[in-house]
Amino acid sequence: MKKNKKITNFYVIKHLSGSKANLHEIFDFGKYRELTFGRVENNLVRFDPEKDLMVSRHHAKITKSDYPLEFYLEDLGSLNGLYLNDEKVESRILITAGDRVKLGLKGPEFVFDIDPRPKITTAKQVPKVKLSKHAIEPDAALEVHSRKKEKEDNRNQLQESAVFTERERSAGVLIAAAIVTLIVLTVLSFTSRD
Repeated sequence: MKKNKKITNFYVIKHLSGSKANLHEIFDFGKYRELTFGRVENNLVRFDPEKDLMVSRHHAKITKSDYPLEFYLEDLGSLNGLYLNDEKVESRILITAGDRVKLGLKGPEFVFDIDPRPKITTAKQVPKVKLSKHAIEPDAALEVHSRKKEKEDNRNQLQESAVFTERERSAGVLIAAAIVTLIVLTVLSFTSRD
């Protein structure tokens, strides 16, 4: 007779830096639908209020989706920001096992993981999971990265153009001021002769 084993999954938070460096915290999926991170006591993952100064009182949360093994990371209005794999988190974003999270640009860092990890060894074995509207399909990831790079390049060109335009405008203002000064001096010299 086969026994039905119920696999219990766990969130695993592997702290890399900060006051909890080298510690691992484990939370049961069945008991916690979300993990909250911050310096006050009502957070599941609490940071030292005197040592981890980059961490807000209520900094971030990771929420388990209704879909299997799908999780979201969200900034709770922290002062110093939230970073996923060194990219600033602007809104609720998909997070996967092995992703690095930083609470503040120079704040504590941890790796988000799950236990047990899905047994996937090749791309062909990736299970079909219904993606939510916030998820990015694997084929689109490269395209998204290249679009981000293109946007960044465009933003840099725009900034350079704005600086150049501002310099031209400043030079024009200086020339106009010099002309006005010459006119005023000329008028004053004629009026002083009378």
